[in-house]
Amino acid sequence: MKLTMVPLTDTDEGWRALRAALMIARRFDGHTDAVFVQPHIQVETSEVVPTVDQQMRVEMVERAREQMASHIRQAHNTFEEIASVLDVASGNESLEAKPPSATWQVQEGLMSDTVHTSASVYDAVIFAHPIGKAHRDWRPSVEAALFSAGRPVLVAPSQDTESVGESVLVGWNRSPQSARAMIGAMPFLQRANRVEIFSITTGAKEGPSPQDAARLLSWHGIAAEVHEIPPEDRPIAETILAQGQQIGADLVVMGAYSHSRFREIILGGVTQHVLRHAEVPVMMAH
Repeated sequence: MKLTMVPLTDTDEGWRALRAALMIARRFDGHTDAVFVQPHIQVETSEVVPTVDQQMRVEMVERAREQMASHIRQAHNTFEEIASVLDVASGNESLEAKPPSATWQVQEGLMSDTVHTSASVYDAVIFAHPIGKAHRDWRPSVEAALFSAGRPVLVAPSQDTESVGESVLVGWNRSPQSARAMIGAMPFLQRANRVEIFSITTGAKEGPSPQDAARLLSWHGIAAEVHEIPPEDRPIAETILAQGQQIGADLVVMGAYSHSRFREIILGGVTQHVLRHAEVPVMMAH
């Protein structure tokens, strides 16, 4: 996990995501690009608007630009402070520092567009938790990383975490998505003190068993435990999160959107529930 991207917003959740990204950079002696995304400011022009009104519009936009510049400077200062506390070298895009390191970038437009065009050349994309003042472009951005860029996504929890990847729960449902998530998380699994492959035997899917998944990991030097249980009376997502708490997991790994996105939007789903209620980082792939 040498190179990660964290799309940033100036929110508590956004800064928690940055902390998680910097902790990962430090753990793997790697680098993270913090991309602070600001919306475009456009000047509305029209021949039918009186000149004085048009001038006022221009002045309003100029004031908005000044405010945005001030906002970016303040956010940059926060970035530098967090990097300093975590002992991660930081700078601008031309940084040439010994890792762990992080660079600060500013992009205008939609976060989802930035992720769509840039995320494919990162090991993973790290997002803020989808609560509170999470960016309204959050879901399209996560889906851009998963579907357009085809990269694993790590979603930071709603509270600060002390570690990432010391104890890992792999949610296994025999799907290609869960296999891709597990393989994408391989750097974490290889360094973890404990790895558990957790499976609920619903019989809903055909595919490799959790024992097959453990066999793959064993060839990478990972001694994973396998824990299978029959279906319970509570939702699958709650069962996964409860098992993660039981083993003290500080990272949950699972496939994203094993059902269609439309079905998950209408009916809800394991993906959405886990993302919203997990108290530890969640790593997903599609």
